[in-house]
Amino acid sequence: MKLNRTKGILKILHMAAVSLFIGLKLYSWNAENLVGNAMPMPFGYGISVVLSGSMEPELSANDLVIVRAQGSYNEGDIVVYQDRHSLVIHRIVSMGEDEVITRTDSTQYKDENGIWTTV
Repeated sequence: MKLNRTKGILKILHMAAVSLFIGLKLYSWNAENLVGNAMPMPFGYGISVVLSGSMEPELSANDLVIVRAQGSYNEGDIVVYQDRHSLVIHRIVSMGEDEVITRTDSTQYKDENGIWTTV
């Protein structure tokens, strides 16, 4: 009798875990493909993987980044933002009333359009 009850509880826990996983995958797919959001943030958190060494030494390629939206940002903060359908991880180097300038940590110079580039 006790063994059947334990199996029943495990079966319910297993179904809840599978349902949660499927639900989050559907949420992510919907956010990315229908809405165009490259990083959905259920429960206020998102995850991303660093694809290059442009933020070294702070972040290296293949590092996992856990992201949480903030109420405000400051110069020196590392931020993740969406550029079309790609995620960009940069550091805020200056802030104005209507603009925020970011760059990678390994960048030294701006290009002719005023955009920071990796050298």
